[in-house]
Amino acid sequence: MAKAPKQTETTLVIRRAPKYRTFMFLGIGLGIVAAFITDALLGADPVPRPGQLPVADILGFLVLFLGLSGGGLGLIVAVILDRVFTASAKRVPATKLEG
Repeated sequence: MAKAPKQTETTLVIRRAPKYRTFMFLGIGLGIVAAFITDALLGADPVPRPGQLPVADILGFLVLFLGLSGGGLGLIVAVILDRVFTASAKRVPATKLEG
């Protein structure tokens, strides 16, 4: 004869959690787009003067700086959303069957 399963009562926490990688890559992408827009709005001279950086170097620095900044800001937004979702988490009773 089979043994009856053992039941234990427990409480589960149900909450939503943001995907950090998605927020980071979205921030990097927006930062790169902002770098291209900033470079286009600067209207840099295509022929560099003595002591002036070429246009490609400025764009590279902008992509690097704004891409990393956007990725960092994306992670900060994800952490803030994680805190908000943790505060609004629901606790529900559950029954665990063992055996």
